[in-house]
Amino acid sequence: MPGKRTSSIVFTAVCLLLILSPGTLRAADNGDIIDGEKAADFVQGILQQQLAGRRISGAVISVVHGDEIIHEGAAGRSSWDGTEKLNPRKHMVRIGTAGKVFTWTGIMQQVERGNIELAEDINQYLPEEQRLEYEDDEDPVTLAEVMSHRAGFERREMGRIVTEEDFLDLSQYIEESGHPARVYAGRDIYSYSNHGATLAGAVLEEMTDQSYEEYLQEEIFAPLWMRNSTAEQPPADRERLSSGHRTEAGSHSPGDFEYIQDIPAGGHSVTARDMANFMRAIMPRTEEGRMWRILSEEMIEKLFSSRFSLHPRAAGWTYGMKRGEFLGEPSIWHEGDTEYFSSGLYFFPERDLGIFVSYNGGEGKSARRELVNAFIGGFVVEWTSEDNFEFESDEDLSQYAGRYYTAPASHTTPEKVFSRIESTRVKADEKRLIVYNEDEMTYYPHEEAEMFISQDGSSSLIFLDDGDNNNKKAVWGEDPTGVLVELSLLESPFLHLGITALAFLAYILTPLANIRSFVSGTGGGLSRRKSLARWPGIVLSALGIIFIVFQAYHIWQLYHLPGGWPEWMGLINLIPVVMAVLLLIMLYQLIREGIMRSNFFNQALLLFISAAFLGVLYYYNFIGFLVFH
Repeated sequence: MPGKRTSSIVFTAVCLLLILSPGTLRAADNGDIIDGEKAADFVQGILQQQLAGRRISGAVISVVHGDEIIHEGAAGRSSWDGTEKLNPRKHMVRIGTAGKVFTWTGIMQQVERGNIELAEDINQYLPEEQRLEYEDDEDPVTLAEVMSHRAGFERREMGRIVTEEDFLDLSQYIEESGHPARVYAGRDIYSYSNHGATLAGAVLEEMTDQSYEEYLQEEIFAPLWMRNSTAEQPPADRERLSSGHRTEAGSHSPGDFEYIQDIPAGGHSVTARDMANFMRAIMPRTEEGRMWRILSEEMIEKLFSSRFSLHPRAAGWTYGMKRGEFLGEPSIWHEGDTEYFSSGLYFFPERDLGIFVSYNGGEGKSARRELVNAFIGGFVVEWTSEDNFEFESDEDLSQYAGRYYTAPASHTTPEKVFSRIESTRVKADEKRLIVYNEDEMTYYPHEEAEMFISQDGSSSLIFLDDGDNNNKKAVWGEDPTGVLVELSLLESPFLHLGITALAFLAYILTPLANIRSFVSGTGGGLSRRKSLARWPGIVLSALGIIFIVFQAYHIWQLYHLPGGWPEWMGLINLIPVVMAVLLLIMLYQLIREGIMRSNFFNQALLLFISAAFLGVLYYYNFIGFLVFH
């Protein structure tokens, strides 16, 4: 992940000053003992400050140490426009993809019972209509690859969030939506995938003859007394569900219940108290005598064993969770977001410590990591942040400059456009990189080789050798969900935007010029021959305007609230096919009529611009999408 905002850095520094003040108990001075009362006061103080400064309506948290819950608490309201205070035992929150850990726990339970093998082809455990189809030279997908996000699936977000009327059960969803392409199969790259967790949920259904929701209830939630947690959508006790909100341009929009279609990947609702029980049951422990148990110690150790990392100093994957360090402390974690909630589940195995936190809106995505870092810096490790990291560098850092998209991304659907819109820009000066990511600018001084440390020391950017001594890929040291892949000049989103804008301008001017010619009587008259030279350009321009306006509006909507492709999408995506036919007609006429025609250059320019525009649409998979593929 990129470095925190300046406000976050200042806030953490203030927290650390408070931590170092007299009277605060530190684990570094007192063994592994954590004073629950002081920890509670500290955490609640942070939450109150975050709510005030980050436009968050409420947050819940639970902290466990071994079998003991040392803190469960809440701050703020259960909804942005309500007055009811959040309660960690009463109010449910949506935890997004952090809920995958329930799915992985279920899989490990089946492994422990001898029902499945992680190294076998996943098709052995899926019903026939849900199985993957492999190319002749393609290796099969295993559950081990699915859990460590190495199955190679491209990203697919459209259709994950649906209306109540369109919501399908898990088997219907898989059968109707099909499988994303495995464009990253066999490559050394993180291919973080919600679809992999969805398939794992289908495996649980097939191997147990239960629905996914029933399995979690009987095998995980009920044994752990997680009485207010569920994968049902919506929960039966819906009035206890906290209402999240989204903040944009200073305004707050209360959120409706999100029907998340790939349930095993993120459709869960939980309370902070229930998550305390779950953490006590599965987090890695240094001591024996676990009170809560749904997996053997052997399976827990396997679940959290290191599986894959792209660099020795970068975070990697276990069987389903991220593994790395927070402030130098070994940690295992998974975070999750919906449109209205931001949550995180964090384990510190050498301290028998677990933390769960969830924010119902606002800037919770950055607040959760800020809170955990402050807590670890206060009660677990001795840590001080340097104001500025400065390193001398004799290397030419301009080689790292460029624009990078984050893989995994969609390669075979128009979702590809979102990975380019959200691309990361890297600039360089003599000593450091300047990284622009998600509207934030962060300085990354050069530390060593291909490694850069953010100026506040909170994050790192590591460039990977692609085998030809060209550093065209990079990873965030703290986030193994994606790899930054350099875009070539022809792949530049600004080039594509410029071509689209130029085409739109040409499509507006072409009919206007022809109307002017018709009214003024210029252009050689209105003979049949003259008309044939003009009508393809006019029709082409009209279709181009319709396509650009419809797609721009729909992309803007999906960018702010991802849903599914509308029914008219296939019809609109046939327009470029008709435009291509019209271009062939125009090319034929220009060749036949020759350069002496009065409007030859105008038509040739329109043809050239339109050909470039169709090239952009082809690159983003718009041509014939939902009709031909």
